[in-house]
Amino acid sequence: MKIGVSLVNYHSNDDIKKIANTFASYPSISKIVIVDNDTQEKNKVELMFDDAKIDVIFEKENLGYSKGNNIAIKRLIEDYRCDYIIVSNSDIEVDEDTIIKCVSVLKDCSQYGAVAPRMLDNEGNVVKERTLELGYLRVLLRILIKEQTIDKIFEKKHGNKHLIDQSFLPGSFFVASSKALIACNMFDPNIFLYREEECLNKRLMNANFKEALLFDRYYWHKHNYKKQDFKGEFASIKKEMKSEKYYFKKYREANVFQMVIIRILHGLYYVSKIFRYFIKKGIKLK
Repeated sequence: MKIGVSLVNYHSNDDIKKIANTFASYPSISKIVIVDNDTQEKNKVELMFDDAKIDVIFEKENLGYSKGNNIAIKRLIEDYRCDYIIVSNSDIEVDEDTIIKCVSVLKDCSQYGAVAPRMLDNEGNVVKERTLELGYLRVLLRILIKEQTIDKIFEKKHGNKHLIDQSFLPGSFFVASSKALIACNMFDPNIFLYREEECLNKRLMNANFKEALLFDRYYWHKHNYKKQDFKGEFASIKKEMKSEKYYFKKYREANVFQMVIIRILHGLYYVSKIFRYFIKKGIKLK
């Protein structure tokens, strides 16, 4: 049984080196493949590793999250014959026992294509699981309330269950079986950034696999949220909405009328985000 790790780097050399060396130190990990989307020439020197477990693929352009991971996953499966693939961000911490537990679930429960432990934020708080999938109701509700609040409202009691089905797993860390990734043809290459996790969930479902969250295991996502100015923040929102339009059209088979509804909801969402931005900054609207 071989476990491989897919890492995509973009302006995160220090973090990528740290997490790659951590994964390499785990005896259960067979291979780590890093796809460098940074394109800076100096990276060919800075991303040199002495450990034979670690391979780096240098790209000439920024291919984005989906294509970058697909390149690494394909190398891990075809060249290194990995049975299970970890898809991970560079800014996480996870222990080896948790990885082994995820693999054990995939091995014993063939209906699942991917599993993940629960996520802890910077302060060590448990991030609410996604119960309400990305659909028309969620797009409507987030105009009025925060995404985290939506997750809290629709949170379900899991009782004594340790494995809970999910509408998607965060791309910061999860473990997937190679069999499932091959069956669903990996990530959608048409998604550069944002909503790639929801698209992967639909692709896995179409291949008769489910995703699940392990309620008794955790990983720490120490995400460094960089402060963006108005232009940067709302450029990101526009990119997110572009990916969502693609998601609704391809994976929810939205018709012309439904796409008009999505565009209207997006417009209202965009306006609400502008309003919240100025309120948060303490700027009075004239």
